[in-house]
Amino acid sequence: MGHASTVLQIHGSCQYCPTDPWVLFTDSSKYAYGSVLRIGFVIVEDGTHLRKPGDHRHINLAELDALVTGLQLVEKYIRALSWASRLPLTICCDNSSAVSWVTRNLQKHRRAVGGLNATLVENRLRVLRETATALRLDITVVHVDSASNIADPLSRIPKYCVPRDVGPSLPTHSCLTAFLGSLSVQPERDAQGRLVVHDKQLLTGLARALHQHEGSPALHDRLRELVVFPALRAFCRDFVRSCPTCSTTRRLRVRLPCQQQWMLAYLIGPRLGPRASPCFSPWVGVHMDIVGPYKEYELYGVTLVDNFSGYLLTRVTKSMPTAQVTFASLRSVFECFNTVPRRVYHDGGSQFTSAEFLSTLNWMRASSVPSPVESSWSNGKVERAHRVQ
Repeated sequence: MGHASTVLQIHGSCQYCPTDPWVLFTDSSKYAYGSVLRIGFVIVEDGTHLRKPGDHRHINLAELDALVTGLQLVEKYIRALSWASRLPLTICCDNSSAVSWVTRNLQKHRRAVGGLNATLVENRLRVLRETATALRLDITVVHVDSASNIADPLSRIPKYCVPRDVGPSLPTHSCLTAFLGSLSVQPERDAQGRLVVHDKQLLTGLARALHQHEGSPALHDRLRELVVFPALRAFCRDFVRSCPTCSTTRRLRVRLPCQQQWMLAYLIGPRLGPRASPCFSPWVGVHMDIVGPYKEYELYGVTLVDNFSGYLLTRVTKSMPTAQVTFASLRSVFECFNTVPRRVYHDGGSQFTSAEFLSTLNWMRASSVPSPVESSWSNGKVERAHRVQ
């Protein structure tokens, strides 16, 4: 039993013929994966692997992970037997979606994978395909019901192995703290810890505190990390339309020429917060920021965006970028375009306020312009670029 707190070892011997049919049973549940390898009529090995605590992925993805885990069990016996020829393997699974995805290459009409998790499904199918090629397996996937799947009981772990339910972690935000303090009854939360709100007036107060006049997409991104509300995107669009400041700047932007729009953003006053000086030629002002880590890969990126042209430079690192990485991005501008920026806008991170980085700016005779995080009027160019990276 892998990753479990208690392991039961059973000693003994069994006789089986390696040339008999190989059948692999796999199953998944909320807490564990189960796999059973049967050669002929003999069950040679089975196992249970606990899922990571807090793993809330869809059950279809978990079934594909169970298939990958089961193939690792098959690999051990192939190497132990020094199997050299191709091996027919039958996989029995009780999830119809997983069966359809794995067998789609064998079908005459290829079935496409859709939905939000399409990329994750494709990655797991690629792992299955490459593993089968490396082990020289001829895989046939068969759909069976749960009663006939002998791996189903192995995925139902005992209660003492179930991870302790500590409840979802509540997102922290200063506006959310004030919002909760104004409520007499605490609202319910979903599996990700977000508050489930049904009252539009309550949500309006929270949206007013989070709104920074950056448009409805930015407001929607902030709200959906904190609350769950029906038709949240439509609510954000209506809220931004009714905002007097956003309406004023939108009307003025339509009437002014392109170059005067920059002057408008520079002159309309401090009510819109900090702002960047308009640039009328390339590489006069640049915006820099650090983004990451990206999911489980722990990759970070240093992003540099030209204020005038929007030209984007990105440098990827496997650890938190240092001051050397940040001024290496500035050096790449000099090496590629034979020029250096005059103003560098950033969010005041330690990489941009260190002595090494500031000495580089002094050598370039450039000025450092710190700005608040997520400020559309000063460092918004690079903040918006991070949404699509």
